[in-house]
Amino acid sequence: TRQEETSQEETQPRETQSVSLAVVQSNTKKLQQFKELVEDIVEKVVRENNEELQRRIENSISRETEYLLHMQEQREEERFRRLDEAIRAHQRSSREVAAARERRFLWKWIK
Repeated sequence: TRQEETSQEETQPRETQSVSLAVVQSNTKKLQQFKELVEDIVEKVVRENNEELQRRIENSISRETEYLLHMQEQREEERFRRLDEAIRAHQRSSREVAAARERRFLWKWIK
């Protein structure tokens, strides 16, 4: 029981008690060192993981940006193609109108 342990501790020589205290202190020190080692390992793993995540995010953003720029360029090319077609159609129409006027003018003089 607890009383027996207490009385045994009291009867142990001081040397044994100081050795036990030294063992406890040594174990405490080893435990602290182990804790620090684990913390360092975890910190390193988290840092490496963050670096890997950062690389992946940067790559993803870069690919997405390239895709968006490509899509914008395609839209602009399509817009300019349609604008060019509209200008050419307007020019054809203007030439046709001018030619029709000229024909009418000539028909008036011929008659």
